[in-house]
Amino acid sequence: MMAPFIEDADILYVIDTVALQDEPGSIHHFTDQDIQAGNIHARMSPHQVGLLDILDLCRIRETAPQQTEMITVVPEDLSVAIGLTPTLTARLPEVLAILEKALAEHDTVLQPRDSLADA
Repeated sequence: MMAPFIEDADILYVIDTVALQDEPGSIHHFTDQDIQAGNIHARMSPHQVGLLDILDLCRIRETAPQQTEMITVVPEDLSVAIGLTPTLTARLPEVLAILEKALAEHDTVLQPRDSLADA
């Protein structure tokens, strides 16, 4: 169960794929308001239904993150595989830029990977 990993978090950022009628590789950013209003009308990877259910459970238990955002990319298909397709790999820099901007709005900065190895 994922609930213990997200309970009582201030902010939860979810990066995943989403099955929308859009070009593979297109990026969609769902805000907390979109999620709360039920504005996600697409099936994300197999995690979406479970994730939204877990968030609802956390709200009932009053342990939900204060804010949740989803940064999603439309895949070529939703079949289960290990690794990313070239289309998704090409979009990673833009996804990370969106995440970095969102984190910066909360005075949080991602450390470069090399810096993490030195810590």
